[in-house]
Amino acid sequence: MTEKCNFPSINAINKSVQRRLPHCQYVGVYKRRKFEEKKISIITNKLKGRVLTIGTKEIELERSVLTLDLNEDHIEEEDALLCFRIISNKNYILKFDNCEDYVYWMEQIAELATVWGMYGIPLKSAIKKSQWRVPLPIFRAMQYLEEHKGDEYVGIFRMSGSTTEMKKIRTQVDGEKDIDPMDFCDCVLAASVIKDYLRLLPNPLIPYNLYEEFIELRNNHLGHQFVIDLPLENQNTLWYIFSFLRRVLEQQNINKMNIVSIA
Repeated sequence: MTEKCNFPSINAINKSVQRRLPHCQYVGVYKRRKFEEKKISIITNKLKGRVLTIGTKEIELERSVLTLDLNEDHIEEEDALLCFRIISNKNYILKFDNCEDYVYWMEQIAELATVWGMYGIPLKSAIKKSQWRVPLPIFRAMQYLEEHKGDEYVGIFRMSGSTTEMKKIRTQVDGEKDIDPMDFCDCVLAASVIKDYLRLLPNPLIPYNLYEEFIELRNNHLGHQFVIDLPLENQNTLWYIFSFLRRVLEQQNINKMNIVSIA
């Protein structure tokens, strides 16, 4: 599966996400090896509940599955970065013009449909599937680091784990399977899984629409209020990660990881 898009400048995204996107806009629908432009919206149907409309088609979201597995060799890699699949009575591969629209519609649909996989999906969906306060890959990787004194490991979070081993874990988690903490062969791999998972979130732990406020925290004393304004799932995940990072900093004489290295 292709990794998701590298986003454009944060400022450009903020301006776009901060404005309310319309409920109806256009999306590319893959058909006969090309994308056809259709209108897309989410409406309420008295009989079917919340329905995704694509052109004249209506898709019952509560009976649908959202997945990043396109299973299609003919889509260009650049296009695939902005695509996801909706599985209902038929399959629909949807392509969006930009990352802002991609994030917006993925989050809207994921609220209502069943989401398959774990990597690259909205944080709220991942936590709901994991049945923990944080996403499963983060929880299991951190569990390994806690049990193996990862806070004392020299170069933790600076070094990169085995690409092959990272793919194995990702495949297992995306296949709706739990991870045995011992599947992480070492602390570097566990730390790399955390970084990889966070990198693929469609909307990061500090959401795009709050990024400017986050930057301004260095000039004011509104940090507590900023945290309160974050979605609960973001608060919990940030707390879980930063609790460990604080211990890493406390052990910097051993692990050689100061605040600049971690940043």
